[in-house]
Amino acid sequence: MSVLAVLLMALVAVVSLIGYGALRARVGTAAPSIARKAPASSSVPTVVSPSAKYMDCTIREGSLTAADTWVSLVQFNAVTEGPVDVPVDAKYLAGMEIAIAVEQAGAVSNKISTVVRLSGSALKDGGRYHFLGPVGSAVVLSANGGNMTFSPPCNYPLAIPLKGANQLTIEAMFPGDDPTDIFIMVRLLFSDQPAPGGFSEGDVREADLAAVNTDYTLTNVGGDALGNFRVPVGMNTLAAIAYACPFDPGVAAAVLKLACAFQLRGDALTYGGTFRFLAPCGTYVAAGTPVGGQAVILPPTIMRVDLPVKAGNTLEAHAILLAEDPGDAEGLVGVLYA
Repeated sequence: MSVLAVLLMALVAVVSLIGYGALRARVGTAAPSIARKAPASSSVPTVVSPSAKYMDCTIREGSLTAADTWVSLVQFNAVTEGPVDVPVDAKYLAGMEIAIAVEQAGAVSNKISTVVRLSGSALKDGGRYHFLGPVGSAVVLSANGGNMTFSPPCNYPLAIPLKGANQLTIEAMFPGDDPTDIFIMVRLLFSDQPAPGGFSEGDVREADLAAVNTDYTLTNVGGDALGNFRVPVGMNTLAAIAYACPFDPGVAAAVLKLACAFQLRGDALTYGGTFRFLAPCGTYVAAGTPVGGQAVILPPTIMRVDLPVKAGNTLEAHAILLAEDPGDAEGLVGVLYA
């Protein structure tokens, strides 16, 4: 073999080694990058898109001790933190959870309902949004009666556009009856993307239902007479309805049944007509000389509907007690747009 051939073979071997080393270097630098990204994507909550950036999550709390009174929620862990500061890079409010704990003292009974209101400079349209919180019924039939109940938070996936580096104010109230104390907690989730299927705006109406087989129009939120719903500008779809019918059974011996239906109608419904739906129904038995206590706290029912609506027009919410009068009931309806 000639000297030239030997030199050519040596040169090919050197080039191959250099190429293999470069390939290993590229693979070696890429692998740690992939390893760093995997935990981040798996830690994103399911309430937002897997590709979303999870900006921040915060909680505010407060005590509601007087009916029909809005209370600003500015504390966490008994420390006053004020309104919520929206992260600079946040583009959406992607989720909200609402939870309550109720203190019921003495031989009394109550219906329980809660409403949360969001406002502040962080909302792009400058409006106020209302959301229906957990509801329930509670009765203590003797001074030493006992009962225990637990309830999961009420969860709303959201797609509310925000202005970063601004503030959100959280307020809460309970309409109607006056339990001893409702402790309410609200959790907000911020992201750079909306939650899949999230709601862009919400509103609530309620009314006391005093008689059976009577159509009640829901036009209030506590002491605020707001009239019928009006579909916001830019909203063309009613995406879901939140609703509940808590009742106060009283402390006397009684056998009661609760049955309630709701209706939506108005010129905002593109197809016209009346949209009817049923509230959760139930029974109450306190026969003879009652003792002890009972309490039920539940998130409101949230029904996806995907109804076309006309922006700027009116939606009327109605509630009807069926079968019999259970004593003191309340109808609540929340509308959620997309």
